[in-house]
Amino acid sequence: MMKILKAVCLIFACLSFGVKSEAISVAGSTTIKPIFDHLNYVLKQGKVGLPEQEVASIEAINKTLGPDHLANIKQHFGDHTFNVRPGGSSKGIKAASSNQVDVGMASRALKDKESPLKASIEVVSIGSDALVFMVSNSNSISDVSVDSLSKAFTGKITTWEALGSTGGDVKLVGKGAHHGTHDVFLEKLNLKGEKLAPITYFEDELTITTSLDKRFKNGLAFGSLGAIPNGAIGQTIKLVSIDGVNPMVSGQFNPQYDYVRPLNLVINKASSGKAGVKAVVAFFKTESGKALVQAYGFVPTP
Repeated sequence: MMKILKAVCLIFACLSFGVKSEAISVAGSTTIKPIFDHLNYVLKQGKVGLPEQEVASIEAINKTLGPDHLANIKQHFGDHTFNVRPGGSSKGIKAASSNQVDVGMASRALKDKESPLKASIEVVSIGSDALVFMVSNSNSISDVSVDSLSKAFTGKITTWEALGSTGGDVKLVGKGAHHGTHDVFLEKLNLKGEKLAPITYFEDELTITTSLDKRFKNGLAFGSLGAIPNGAIGQTIKLVSIDGVNPMVSGQFNPQYDYVRPLNLVINKASSGKAGVKAVVAFFKTESGKALVQAYGFVPTP
């Protein structure tokens, strides 16, 4: 009998030793995704499949924030890691509301038609972001009116000469309708219900900035400020001022810039008690969490 008990205890001991914390599932906004990619990169010690340019951005931010920041992340999350999936804010909200993921990412507020979901979800603010318009670094334009932007994206203006620059036809680029960035773009330019001119859509700002640099020198793109790859601004692309106000001043977000939107985490109330979910919510209230949000060009929630 004693031998059997010892054997059972040994089995349970081995099982306990081999158990690892289940990865926290996160899905949605491609604007917020780089922050969770960053956390995952640190927690998995670089053993993640990310584009080379994104890894370079992570390493640059890690160097700026310093070793204490990395230690704080590891200590806070312990054995937790992340399973991060993009897809856009709408998909993140839907996945969280149906409890398909632990955390949904949404770079916009809930739409009116999503209001019934409030009974089953919690929305946690981690910061705010800016909708920006960008061009190739070789483009001479520096400022454009919001009215001209609206006319360009509805096809009423089609050349750079009409916008005060050179380069012939304007190639319109942006993020698709399932992204929160697209919703804010329509809202801020008063284009809801308007017929848009043809736009080439991409899934993320890495692809958008690369296309402006390599493929579409005549491009005019909209995207998220915080999701632009580290080092791209001023090297491959530049941000266009709107009615004289640029999103950035001396390398920092310009508080006078009006085209902002919220960055939210969406959590199903049935999952809010999970240890991993609690760790995520708590992290963005810490100084390290706020520093990481700010490092990506966002304004952290106080």
